[in-house]
Amino acid sequence: MKIFVPDASIILKWVLEDEENNRDNATAFLRGWVAQEHEFVVPSLWLYEVGNVLGIKRPNDAEKILEILLEYEFKEMKITKDVTNIACALMKEYRGVTFYDTIYHAVAIWNKGTMVTADKTYYDTAKDKGSILLL
Repeated sequence: MKIFVPDASIILKWVLEDEENNRDNATAFLRGWVAQEHEFVVPSLWLYEVGNVLGIKRPNDAEKILEILLEYEFKEMKITKDVTNIACALMKEYRGVTFYDTIYHAVAIWNKGTMVTADKTYYDTAKDKGSILLL
């Protein structure tokens, strides 16, 4: 089964309906996962990133939105030494990218899957490494 690693930019599109562009394509990935057409694997970091943005942009309902997202019970990958090494190698190769971005990409590479992002800057920087799709 195809593995996708949605980053925080994609997960946020599922819940920030009025504020996010290209939401239909992002929610299509979620619907595909619900229909068991593909698998999601996310680094455990996802909750911190998404929670931070929701706490800032939607403080009145961040708790409820996070509760709903947690109910999906996405397969979380623990950030291991091997995955960290891949992320750090990406950071060395592509100066200026963040560990936050590279860890999603590293999880995709490690799992022979595809990172899905709406972050055009990161995509343009690291697309030659493969395992990444711009939404």
